[in-house]
Amino acid sequence: MLPDAYELAEVLIDLAVPHEDIDEAVRLSRHLRRDTEALRFLGEAAAGLVEGIGSVREKAADIPPLPGATGALARHAPLFVLAAALPHVRAHHRVRGVPDRVGRHTLADLGRCVAWHRRRYGTGGGTARAGCSARAG
Repeated sequence: MLPDAYELAEVLIDLAVPHEDIDEAVRLSRHLRRDTEALRFLGEAAAGLVEGIGSVREKAADIPPLPGATGALARHAPLFVLAAALPHVRAHHRVRGVPDRVGRHTLADLGRCVAWHRRRYGTGGGTARAGCSARAG
């Protein structure tokens, strides 16, 4: 489930998302929380990401586009999916004995991807590909 606006801001800060991108994401999340279909999609997309967590995949998981979303909402949808999946990822780290500090540093790669997106496209948002395109460019 998508964290509420206050929790989302904390989550994004913890994931090293640049401060300039947090306000827009929080504002958009308030609209999403009123859209039951969008929340259902986010839950399903997050479940798809964490399905098989800990197993090796042949290719990176893709986050499907939010149906009917355009502009800023479409660009931020991957961030919302990742925020919804975060509790499952952290639980997996705990079960595996991954120290919290190591898990946080690993997950902070998301912030780097958001910063890359802004540098490349001049707008806030993220990539729909888990692992972000920043590695390629």
